Amino acid sequence: SRRKAGNHRFLRDVLSWRTPYAPATRRFHSNNAVSRDAAPVECSGDFRHGLSGRQDRTMMQHVTWLYGFNLNRVRALVSGLTPEQMVAQPHGLVNHPAWTLGHLTISSDNLAGLLGLDRQAPAGWDKTFATGGTPPGGAPDAYPPQAELLAALTAQHERNAAAALQADPALLASPHPNERHRKYFPTIGDIVVFLMTSHEMDHLGQLAAWRRAMGLGPA
Repeated sequence: SRRKAGNHRFLRDVLSWRTPYAPATRRFHSNNAVSRDAAPVECSGDFRHGLSGRQDRTMMQHVTWLYGFNLNRVRALVSGLTPEQMVAQPHGLVNHPAWTLGHLTISSDNLAGLLGLDRQAPAGWDKTFATGGTPPGGAPDAYPPQAELLAALTAQHERNAAAALQADPALLASPHPNERHRKYFPTIGDIVVFLMTSHEMDHLGQLAAWRRAMGLGPA
């Protein structure tokens, strides 16, 4: 079926995927197969026995890998969409792709601030992609084009991934600067990991549901 074929393509892409902003590394799987196009690295141990032979990685390396995975999924989910489709709101799904890409960019810019980086989001985007309301749809000219949105999101991902890997543990352990949000995310590290993983994946799910409502095939 079409759904099963789409699932197979997704799994194939997962197993062959590598982060868009870090050097490729060889990835080993349970069947001892190596992802295609992966660059070799020095490894030791018996790869037939679970994780014992994998290179040691810090938790933040795992987080940044997933952060890059999210970016690749975003690209796949919006690939080939027309300007009109980018702002379509089928069956009451108000978070269209144009708003979602901009919202993720603003969220990543906020993430950059938490990591001690300067804000880089274009002027006015914080208002265009503000949360709490219903994004206007049906007018492609009300939003930046897809290429600009993706470029901005990619730039945020690249600098945030690098900053997260170099972040001082003391910074990550410090209290969330917004006292109102501290009951949900007590530390900067908590909100950083949330923004790099769960928050983006929530919106990836919305984009996948939007594609289905539009009658589009799996990405």
